[in-house]
This record gives sequence, C-alpha cells and structure tokens, in this order.
Amino acid sequence: MREDADVRFIPLKTNQLSEAFAAYKAGLYTSIDTAFGWDEDYQTQRFHRSYAVEDLYWIFRADNRVGLICYRLLEDALHLHLALIFKEAQRQGLGSQVMEQLRRLTQDNNRPVTLSSFKSNPDAVRFYQRHGYRITGEDAHFFELTRDCNQRD
Repeated sequence: MREDADVRFIPLKTNQLSEAFAAYKAGLYTSIDTAFGWDEDYQTQRFHRSYAVEDLYWIFRADNRVGLICYRLLEDALHLHLALIFKEAQRQGLGSQVMEQLRRLTQDNNRPVTLSSFKSNPDAVRFYQRHGYRITGEDAHFFELTRDCNQRD
C-alpha cells in the first residue's frame, strides 16, 4: 500500500537508544557482517559513539514509525550518517520521500547532501544514484556519494 502523506522526522529520545540500536542491527547486520564481521559489543559501542542522540530521528508516516535516520548539518554539507526504512515498510516510496525531505532541508542554505553506502549493498547505491547522488570517492568497503544542492532530479 502506497500512501501520499509525507514522512516526518521525529527526534529520538535518549530512553529510545536501545530501540534505535535494535533497528540499526536489523537493518545493517548483513552489510556489516559481510564487510567486517558482526561483533555485538563493538557495534553497540560504535553505535553510541558514532550517532549522537540529537542527530537521530524516527521516520514516521502518519502515526506509524517506519524507519530511523541520522543526519547532521555541517558547515559545508548535510551529512546523512544513517537511513533505514524498516523491512515491512520498504517498497512503498518512503525512501524517496526521505531523500526529498533531506533535499528540502538543504535548499535554503545551498549545501550538498553527503553520505556513504556499503559497496556490498548495490541496491542502496543504485537507489541513491536514482535520486541524483554521484559517487565521489571510495575505500575498500564504502562508496562516498554527494548530491549537489541545486541539482534537479
């Protein structure tokens, strides 16, 4: 079922960090395990160290929590650290709506959106490319992607 209602980003509360980590694990376990091997203690520590609660948001459509996003507005870009649409909510256009919300956040300040994506997740890389992102760098496990602020889809 596809809904026309836009997605909303609702700030995460500190007492929801364990729920957020569970969503992170459910969404990224396979990619992380393929690239590095999954170490529960390390990933728990990394999650808390890498994702500041003030940068984490639940993604809602209507009254339903459908994903998790982490982004930070930097001096020269909006950096997307994490974007997860829950499995049961995928293939409904929500990812595209999230990308549009990020574009709106940057259109007034002329900053590009930057992100990285696992090379082992070609579907995600293609998704970002369909939304105007181009590969600007890479390392052994990740592609770095950028979408210019004034770019039209």
